[in-house]
Amino acid sequence: MLFELTNDLCTYQLDDKTKVINGITNLLIGYYEGNHLLVISDDFYDAFESEISEERAKLALHYLYNYETYDYHVPVSYKIVLNDDCKKYELPISYFQLTKSVQPIHVLAENPNDVDFYAVVTKIIKNVEEDRLAYIPMHGSGYSMGSELTKLQNNETLSLAIADSDIKYPGGSVGATGGAVQAAYTNGKYVKLKIINVHEIENLLPPLFIYERSKEEGKSFMEKIIKLNLLDYLRFYDVKNGISLNNITEPGYNTFAKEIYEQIYNVKKCTYDRYVKQCEKNNKKIHPKIKDDLIKKYLKLDFGKQSSYQIYFKDEWREIADYFYQYTCSRVSEPIHV
Repeated sequence: MLFELTNDLCTYQLDDKTKVINGITNLLIGYYEGNHLLVISDDFYDAFESEISEERAKLALHYLYNYETYDYHVPVSYKIVLNDDCKKYELPISYFQLTKSVQPIHVLAENPNDVDFYAVVTKIIKNVEEDRLAYIPMHGSGYSMGSELTKLQNNETLSLAIADSDIKYPGGSVGATGGAVQAAYTNGKYVKLKIINVHEIENLLPPLFIYERSKEEGKSFMEKIIKLNLLDYLRFYDVKNGISLNNITEPGYNTFAKEIYEQIYNVKKCTYDRYVKQCEKNNKKIHPKIKDDLIKKYLKLDFGKQSSYQIYFKDEWREIADYFYQYTCSRVSEPIHV
């Protein structure tokens, strides 16, 4: 995250001096440790250069003044101000009185692999090295993700939460996980929530990778999806489970399943209604499961291979990368020498 130590801090009253110096010191130590990025002005440096005594903080302050180019390419910075009455994208210096406030940003997803995947997305889209991203991964599967989000909000922990939408079909409503976190989300000042605009994280994977890792019915299904250029269906298709007979009792889901069937198969030989009856007779899914461990397999690839695949839902990758980089961007964690 990028923090701007504003000149507003230079206007403190004597009663606030300890609070201001302590907060600035902690932010400088966080920068030194590689937990975030900082911006200062020449006037700020002149005002506080003689006031900062902690060794790491002093080194960071001198480095920012003498060597940092501020070539960060981060669209949003959080301005650190004197008063607690803050505007959007402002935080009061009082927030940074404890060292825990300058730890890396917490990133919450359904499981640790999800957080790692979003980091890879950011590296690919932003062309940024791993050591420029500082974050503490958190996870909470299903409904428990809402509880974890509540804890972060109650503790006023600067965080980014990214959740599956669990939307089942175009025009469908947000499902279990997305609904749980939306219901829990109340504090936009310290926590940013992003609901991904696909069914689940697996839908974001490159289609060719999904095809290569799938088997049997799933592989045949993916081959048709790719060959017939029907990739839009992958936005809400349940990659891990397919579409079952129980699913199509919901009218919107049935319409989605029917549309996929009629686009892929020769309906002159077998209409959708007749096909459903065959599935009922044979206790068979309407459309097949493709694969259920794809994120783990993608993460095992080296970065060169990961970045070689063509991305289909690039709009969503870009938005995820924008948020992830905005919240986790940091200085390389290495000693400062001035």
